[in-house]
Amino acid sequence: MPLHPEPDDLRAAAAGDPEARGRIAGHLTGCAECRASLSQLTAVLEAVVDELGEARFACPPPEALAE
Repeated sequence: MPLHPEPDDLRAAAAGDPEARGRIAGHLTGCAECRASLSQLTAVLEAVVDELGEARFACPPPEALAE
């Protein structure tokens, strides 16, 4: 694994993707910087969801955007 996880993995983990969380779990145990980043991303996403109320949004997977 690179020095730090890819930003896409941190974003996906913050959004609750269990596969992304699995990919970065080992790194997070030893990296306070990435734990803090994940915590901040999670807080932002939670605030957005709270602000939207019952509205839901979906983000296509990265491979769908590559076409």
